[in-house]
Amino acid sequence: MCNKNIYVKINKETINQILTEFIKNNPKIKIKNIWFYKKGTYYIPLDLLVNILNSFSTEEQFNFKKLIESNLEAIRFGYGRGKPIKNPKLPIKFSPELARICGHLIGDGGITQDRAYTAHYTNKNEFLIQEFKQD
Repeated sequence: MCNKNIYVKINKETINQILTEFIKNNPKIKIKNIWFYKKGTYYIPLDLLVNILNSFSTEEQFNFKKLIESNLEAIRFGYGRGKPIKNPKLPIKFSPELARICGHLIGDGGITQDRAYTAHYTNKNEFLIQEFKQD
């Protein structure tokens, strides 16, 4: 089960291809805001995307997942003040960059929880700030 507050933005051509194929195979199922998803105006809820992918055959699911991985433009949590993660590289694998991000957060940052989880990083060293941004 996916978190209902996670939204993804996928390249317009890719999301159009997936939604068009879904509609062709499921003409009686209506998706709210589909026009906005197809146009690339709205981020699509991850749980909706997973449900759509689950309607395809195993081979189609595999192909569409690979297509999504290579055409994912952004991920965001909710529609609040938080900024999206742009051009994420999937699948997420352990790397030196990820290790540095964790180290920065442990040493000079943290994760707080009010209504959602929020990561913060505080440092005055410009080199470390730029390294964190780049990673």
